[in-house]
Amino acid sequence: MLSETGSGRGLKGQAIFVQDGKPCCLAYEVDCDAGWSTRAARVDGFRGTRKLHYAIERGSDGLWTSSAASG
Repeated sequence: MLSETGSGRGLKGQAIFVQDGKPCCLAYEVDCDAGWSTRAARVDGFRGTRKLHYAIERGSDGLWTSSAASG
């Protein structure tokens, strides 16, 4: 789903599939500025019994930071 906010645009969605015989579900969200340059993104979900969380964010200096967690 595409959306427009006062400060930019966004994209949200979900993917459900099987990988290596394991059920997977990933929900994603991408935050962009008005020119469609990515500011941040995150993915949450699972693969089999393993929970997943990934996030990236672009700072005001233009550098990216990331975080990942699984369990």
